[in-house]
Amino acid sequence: MLQRCHYSSLVVLPVTQIYLPSETPAALRPYKEEELWKLRGDGTGMRWRRDLVYDYACYNDLGDPDKDSKYVHPVLGGSIAYPYPRRIEQAHYQQRQIQNPRAGSGLKFMSQEMNDNIPNDFNTFEDVLHAEFDLLIFEYEMRCMFFGNPYQIYKAIREKKFSWKTDEEFTREILAGVDPVIVHLLQEFPPTSNLDPKVHGNQCSSISKRHIENSLDGLTLKEAIENKQLFILDLHDAFMPYLRRMNKTSTRTILFLQSNGTLKPLAIELSLPHPRGDHEFIGYLLISRRLNNNAVIEPFVIATKRPLSVLHPIYKLLHPHFRDIIPINAFARKLLLNADGVLEKTFSLAEFGMEMSAAAYKNWVFPEQALPVNLIKRGMAVEDSNSPHGLRLLIEDNPFVVAGLKIWLVIKAWIEDYCNFYYKSDDTVQKDSELQSWWKELREVGYGGKKDESWWPQMQTRKELMDTYYYHLDGFWSPCNYLSCTLPLCKQLRKTPNQKPPVH
Repeated sequence: MLQRCHYSSLVVLPVTQIYLPSETPAALRPYKEEELWKLRGDGTGMRWRRDLVYDYACYNDLGDPDKDSKYVHPVLGGSIAYPYPRRIEQAHYQQRQIQNPRAGSGLKFMSQEMNDNIPNDFNTFEDVLHAEFDLLIFEYEMRCMFFGNPYQIYKAIREKKFSWKTDEEFTREILAGVDPVIVHLLQEFPPTSNLDPKVHGNQCSSISKRHIENSLDGLTLKEAIENKQLFILDLHDAFMPYLRRMNKTSTRTILFLQSNGTLKPLAIELSLPHPRGDHEFIGYLLISRRLNNNAVIEPFVIATKRPLSVLHPIYKLLHPHFRDIIPINAFARKLLLNADGVLEKTFSLAEFGMEMSAAAYKNWVFPEQALPVNLIKRGMAVEDSNSPHGLRLLIEDNPFVVAGLKIWLVIKAWIEDYCNFYYKSDDTVQKDSELQSWWKELREVGYGGKKDESWWPQMQTRKELMDTYYYHLDGFWSPCNYLSCTLPLCKQLRKTPNQKPPVH
């Protein structure tokens, strides 16, 4: 099978063949080098529509200062204040993928007609439900028209309209909902803050022992902490720096692991800015989904296209996992994350949303993205040599973790067999010029703001090569992305204010 590349001149390579750089047939090497040169470009001249050049850029396309001064947004990436992974630098790619005036016009017309019949404000919960089920009918018809597989009404509402109000459903949604990766083991009480007290004042939690100790099933607070039965969903520090610029609160939620293996909520704290110092869904959208599932993957896509030939075994391994990442991210920058886009019009953080995402990236550590490492860090599991995956779960009724670890084991075995087949020794890894260039470019350019961090693998052994694959191709995309497909059906489960409260 030959590959025809979309360049001004034709490059043909046998893409079904796999060769390490040192094993590439001499007859193919000039064509391989030409292909890589065209993919990298030289950073000069005009790029035409037929060109396909992969290069890096900062997020400098979110603002629209020509439209109005209020749409000026900071550049994300390339600075200490706003660090961020790099995006692809290819304006014509966005336009080619997005600006199709005919695409989706019928859907846009029908959705507009539907929205005209739905009120913008709701006085009662019944009004919300009526609007939701009107949307369900619309979505059902659209799914039948295009896919023949309609969305199902959210199970909790289908069985019992107000089941969402129970403690059991509230905590079940935390572990089995759209963002199961933000719950942490509570190791000290009261919860503390990492914010600078000189800037934000004292931000330690005001939840006290008397607020929760009567709900610990006979345990003392000390015993509950020692038994690893207290957990926290903490979005306090992520939101607090922006509260003075928007009319919202930051939150902490403390949970207790009961003897039957389920969680129950003990306390929910809503915090305002300290008078002397300077939500879950928003945290999910901007951190768990946008940052950890989209933005941090894009540098891998770009780097894989530049130093690695289509003949390289690691290119073959990574390429299927990067399908549509770049067009999805380009679409998001064009319509969702941009100035006056959907994010700013819809969610509470408005124009400060991407700033919060950049602040969260400061704490991003590459090795901690591996599922077992992430679970241990969050206190959701402890090491157990008798377990197939080496972990003992503290909360056994945790669908994402249970399924994720099973998938992890399968991927791990497959990757080990694949890498060991092509790399017979650590020396082979070290002498692979394309692989070393790929890793160097990824660290120093793709994640330029973190290039000097000590935790980066050195890519000198087969284990480091395989670990790199485990770290970034994890199971986080599934719960943090695809579960959100049902959000229009159940968004009343997590209340999002649709207007500012009246000023008294």
